[in-house]
Amino acid sequence: MNASRRDFIKHTARLAFGGLILKAVPSFSANPNPFLVQRAFYTMGTVVTVSAYGTSAKDLHNAITKAREEFQRIDALMSVYRPDSHVSRINRFAGKKDVHVDGSVMDVLISAKQFHKDTQGAFNICVEPMMRLWGFRDNARTLCRLPADRDVYRALEAVSIHHLVISEREKAAGLSNKDAAIDLGGIAVGYSVDRAAAILKSEGVENFLINHSGDIMAIGSPPDQNGWTIGIPDPQNPSEIMKSFSITNQAVSTSGNYESFVVCNDKNFGHILSPETGYPCDRLLSFTAVCSTAIEADAYSTAYFCNGKLPAGIAHVAVTTDSKIVISDTI
Repeated sequence: MNASRRDFIKHTARLAFGGLILKAVPSFSANPNPFLVQRAFYTMGTVVTVSAYGTSAKDLHNAITKAREEFQRIDALMSVYRPDSHVSRINRFAGKKDVHVDGSVMDVLISAKQFHKDTQGAFNICVEPMMRLWGFRDNARTLCRLPADRDVYRALEAVSIHHLVISEREKAAGLSNKDAAIDLGGIAVGYSVDRAAAILKSEGVENFLINHSGDIMAIGSPPDQNGWTIGIPDPQNPSEIMKSFSITNQAVSTSGNYESFVVCNDKNFGHILSPETGYPCDRLLSFTAVCSTAIEADAYSTAYFCNGKLPAGIAHVAVTTDSKIVISDTI
């Protein structure tokens, strides 16, 4: 590596907007795995970083390359911004017909319906009409589009998971309402992290951390440590750490409205919208979920941040609107 390990970690922290920050600088004493490979690459609209230990730098690079290709494959299938993706095809033919979808897309759609049920509707991939109404599919940093209450109410009619029709037998999916649309942004990232982790494991990598702009999977640990140290940024000053903790063989995801928003009349309106009200969620500054899989952490962090509906037993850290930290007993 051209840069030092510490410089790389600092750079990773700056890239990990919207989520958790890799904070630990690993020790190298008595290292049974002498090679550390750290790579960062752009995919799915953001930067992904991978840190992995092993006995062969070449093998680590090959494994990470395969993981990167999986991220790219999932992006091509599930991005709402790509007109040729399977998600875009579902949306384009809303109210007209079902379309054939890849098995990965089918898996995510089925999972999305289950998470909707588990969170009593707080997690809802059919919120896309609201995202468009608020201007989050345009230049969200500069566009001001504060919708009228009547327009929000009208758009809510299309925001129902019941509009999503899935046929596993036919490997097809569609939307029964012509105004409905789906966005897998709150679940596809977690799914992609799980898939990348599975690939690294299949390639024999036993100690690694994947950071997909805050959606993290930590497997094993750095040498001479019990786990990977993760830092939760201050939502009001993301360059500062509010809380840190160590995890191993777990996934972490943070949701918050402090990085993506529209500005109207000098007020920020965040990008995580309530599927119940159609307005940005503002009950918390951020919410971090710790789960066994990244797809769970991704979905549950979004759901709880918005409406406070979370299955029992999920480890978490919440930052309230007055910057108080609420930590579950399991962290």
